[in-house]
Amino acid sequence: MQIIGDLFNILLFVTLVGSMFTMLYLAMGRLVRFALPLWFGICTMAAYLLPLPAPGLYLIPPEAHSWIPQYDIACILWFGGILVFAGYDMIKAVLAHRAVHSYPICDDERINAACRRCAETVCLKKVPCIRFGTLAEPACVAGAVHPVIILNETMIKQLTDEALTIVLCHELTHIRRGHVIWGRIYDFVSVLNWFNPLVWIAGKEFAVNCEVDCDRAALACLKNEVSNTDYACTMLRLLELSAAQTSKRSCGMSALGFILAKKRIELIMRKPSKALKCLVSCALALLLAVVILFSMQMSRGHFYPYPSRQALPEYRSSR
Repeated sequence: MQIIGDLFNILLFVTLVGSMFTMLYLAMGRLVRFALPLWFGICTMAAYLLPLPAPGLYLIPPEAHSWIPQYDIACILWFGGILVFAGYDMIKAVLAHRAVHSYPICDDERINAACRRCAETVCLKKVPCIRFGTLAEPACVAGAVHPVIILNETMIKQLTDEALTIVLCHELTHIRRGHVIWGRIYDFVSVLNWFNPLVWIAGKEFAVNCEVDCDRAALACLKNEVSNTDYACTMLRLLELSAAQTSKRSCGMSALGFILAKKRIELIMRKPSKALKCLVSCALALLLAVVILFSMQMSRGHFYPYPSRQALPEYRSSR
């Protein structure tokens, strides 16, 4: 129980620092009028995983100690929540794995040839397997270790060659830039910090950031073939096909899906200057430094030897 208590003590510190980073992340995302770089979202994720204490402190005290009963109860609830959420994610992963392997492999030569061309365009060495599945959206990537592209056969076969190229380049870019892997890591972070609502909000924001990052990278690869307007028009076409399919089973496309697509199109069409991008990158680096310094300063009163409570002379002299 003492080990669980020590781990929970570290996590409380980490989740506080991560919450601060998340609020800055969300605030900057609303202030600037273009997508934040992906590295800043990854730093937000890392803030929920990596404690940054000041030098000379111990995350786990070397001396024997005990926690108050209320703290022990909180530890049990936290550990129980981890088991519940981890079990839920494992069940979802197993069911998704079975579903993906039950989908038929794509035998359409037009799609397979386009996928091979797009893999060369985005500099992806290994062409992933393509399967036809029952999706609400036109396409997605499944699997972090062995990624597979799942396509909605009905929608995809209604696309022109140019639109098909854009869709496949987008999905292949997800694989090349490791967005699926980053998403799985964020799932792990969310399980550890399940009691903190900000980590779930940060995860949703990071997923949107990955989509925008993928749009930006795919457009860069297709700059000689596809314009920003063509890319945005393809998104609208996919939105139309998705709405037509979902309307047969429900009341139509969700407002959330429309808002996300609208945001992505706005970011695609907007072209900030290089000076503005450089200024925002410097501001983000400054915010990162502030969070690290805040973490190190706060750790002086949180980790062993708890100087703010004990005020040990040897620690005071070292400062």
